[in-house]
Amino acid sequence: MPRHFPPGVGDGWSKIRHRSFWREGEVLLEMIKAATWPPLSIESCLGNWPAFQRDLAEGRRKRTPRIKDLLS
Repeated sequence: MPRHFPPGVGDGWSKIRHRSFWREGEVLLEMIKAATWPPLSIESCLGNWPAFQRDLAEGRRKRTPRIKDLLS
């Protein structure tokens, strides 16, 4: 007598894994996350924090006082 796996499953059970758009979407999201957000260690981030801060800072604005624009 053949054994059925899992126990209690009749002949209608199939070993074919049906396509799941949720599963495909989850795999795609994980691939995108792995490509765009590489894993960083806390020690590395904290050790290089001054360089990160300097590289991400905005440059100084070259602003002229408004009164100069109004008087000219």
